Amino acid sequence: MSRTLLVSHRLPYSVVVKDNSFTLEASVGGLATGLMPLLKDKSLWLGWSGASQKLSKDMNEDIRAEFEAHGCIPIDFPKKAHNAFLTEMCNGVLWPLYHYQVGNLPLQFTGWDQYAQVNQIVADAIANVAKAGDLIWIHDYHFQLVPQMLREMNLDVKIGFFLHIPFPAYELYRILPWRKEILKGLLGADLIGFHTTEYVDHFIASAKQLLNYDAFDSSISLFDRQVQISAYPLGVDPEELSKPFDGPSPLADALHKVRAEHPELKLMLSVDRLDYTKGLARKLLAFEHLLEHNPELREKLMLIQIAPVSREDVPAYHHFRRQLDEHVGRINGKFATPAYQPIFYLTRSFAPHEIYQIYRDVDVMLVTPVRDGMNLVAKEFVASRLDGDGVLVLSEFAGAATELHEALMINPYDIRQMATSFKTAVEMPKAEREARMASLRDRVLPFRTADWSHTFLSQLRSTPSSIHRQHFESPKSLAAEIAQKQRPIKVTLDYDGTLFPIVRVPATAIPDQELRKILSELSRLCDLHIVSGRPMHELKSWFAGIKVHLHAEHGAVSEGREDRVTAAEVHAMTELSSAMCKIAAQYPGTRVEKKMFSCCFHYRNANQHDSQKSCAELREAIARDFPSLQVLEGKKTVEARFPHLHKGMVVKDLLKSNHDERSETCLVAIGDDRTDEDMFLEVPADGFSVVVGGHSSHARYRLRDSEDVRVLLNELGLLLNNGKMSKDHPLPLRKHPPKWNCGRSADFLSI
Repeated sequence: MSRTLLVSHRLPYSVVVKDNSFTLEASVGGLATGLMPLLKDKSLWLGWSGASQKLSKDMNEDIRAEFEAHGCIPIDFPKKAHNAFLTEMCNGVLWPLYHYQVGNLPLQFTGWDQYAQVNQIVADAIANVAKAGDLIWIHDYHFQLVPQMLREMNLDVKIGFFLHIPFPAYELYRILPWRKEILKGLLGADLIGFHTTEYVDHFIASAKQLLNYDAFDSSISLFDRQVQISAYPLGVDPEELSKPFDGPSPLADALHKVRAEHPELKLMLSVDRLDYTKGLARKLLAFEHLLEHNPELREKLMLIQIAPVSREDVPAYHHFRRQLDEHVGRINGKFATPAYQPIFYLTRSFAPHEIYQIYRDVDVMLVTPVRDGMNLVAKEFVASRLDGDGVLVLSEFAGAATELHEALMINPYDIRQMATSFKTAVEMPKAEREARMASLRDRVLPFRTADWSHTFLSQLRSTPSSIHRQHFESPKSLAAEIAQKQRPIKVTLDYDGTLFPIVRVPATAIPDQELRKILSELSRLCDLHIVSGRPMHELKSWFAGIKVHLHAEHGAVSEGREDRVTAAEVHAMTELSSAMCKIAAQYPGTRVEKKMFSCCFHYRNANQHDSQKSCAELREAIARDFPSLQVLEGKKTVEARFPHLHKGMVVKDLLKSNHDERSETCLVAIGDDRTDEDMFLEVPADGFSVVVGGHSSHARYRLRDSEDVRVLLNELGLLLNNGKMSKDHPLPLRKHPPKWNCGRSADFLSI
């Protein structure tokens, strides 16, 4: 049976050091509670120990041994890097953005390099202990790059990832400068889980918009595998929540005393970490509005707000805490009497059993976040109510709202509506309270935390293995191998998908300054040719001023030579274009690219049904009316051309131009799709045919993407120029994760 390696930022135990000794205390929270049972069943848990103080070498070794005895492997991080990773990136950027709190984002985003560094340390730690057949389950927003880092190590494992916070809508997610790196990082997993289908839809939409990937039936298609994307709502443990507790519980005792002294008092409870995503300020304003406009409820209604302080090292939290203190002080000052205080505000944490006790003693539970991944407090309250009574007031922006429909739903941005719902809750008749609670309990009780983890791991275990594991060259190593030939070099380059990533709107794929500089420098050192399906006028406008030979329409048109077609063939292409346009007019999202010697049908922006139907109709029309034409299937394209016009002709001509047949030149051909296969077939045995991507190909070498192509060309230029480039030349050296130039205007539309 395979092992399960659990990976999270914090281990399920915290180190408590006192004097010269230490203990491990079990952590509190849904993640730790939900996954702890797995440690008993052939599992390891990797993460940070949480120890911040300097300890002796002997104590560190003892702590590590104690963790390992509990099935945990602590990961050590450089202190400075870890602080920037956690404070600046995780808590300062990712947390507010994913929770739709754009106003709490810093003016400058920092910590990305440290985020990548910490993720690499985690990936390396996993690789050190992983064995063939293991299931690796990575948790939360701290380690979103780890799945792809593991994938690149080519381990024989299955990788799962679960995000415990919301995944934002595309329009918000695109704010993040490193949006593509994170998407690619996550898509290294075989299975990605979220709490709700809404978050699943948001993730898929972002992957489609930013990476141009296809998605079908909650899965995303990569070149060699399908990444499954599903919703797995986290459950709670009813037995733990409902069992009696005989030990001391000062908080519950205090509430019992209040009840005894004020039997008419209605108690409202809210348990939130002191965080701006929890809607605390708006909840207090709604409570104030309720008392202001309903004098009869004064001295009959009390709000118990438990809000343990957190993230005091993040600037946005300082102002927020002061704001809450002011609200509580003002409201208590306005409505309190010598015998009555409307708000009990507690900023310290309590043991879980104390919270579970008071769940059963209050009348109304308020769960009012402005955005929350799930919020287990809502489910815990329902599971704890053995009496079948009580009212749950729940924000529609909490993940739990997708399941707990019988709660009183509120919009936390609408203060008046919240106040009205609070009043409805405290005045709700017992019959309605019990009916709502019965339905809620029917939904919450059957699905336990263990069911959540079992469901996820079962699906991860059943995901198919990759169809094949491609080997990708190091672009620098490949450049060195080419340069070592010590012969004149001729390079033929495709454009779309090779020099520039595929985009949803082809007109936006304009060469950026970085690419122009790389090509300009390389063109001084070797014979450079761009062989593209684009029309000649586009290529000329894009590469004006660069010493590069241009070949358009897949080699049918080359600068400085006559066209390779007859007038009859031009007429046939005009008729084909007309036929294609008639088909495109019937299907939204399709279009026709008219060329002199070929015609291309694009369906990238059409829905799946229209894509399939239009392509079938098009193929039938070409086979019937233009049987002499060759049909090529591209990336969301169907192109018809004359069989004798292809990119291989350009390579043939270059080889013929050698004085001594093929021996004097080292030929390098780089492309990414079916039309480039004609080039690869003509490359001699001592040349270099290089395909971009993981699909099957006749090419002998393989690069991952257009970023690798740029690194290859840049490195080749350095080597051919004896390591000396012009001072203004960029050096886009690829790291893991790749560094995308997010400053380009076209980057918002490209992959």
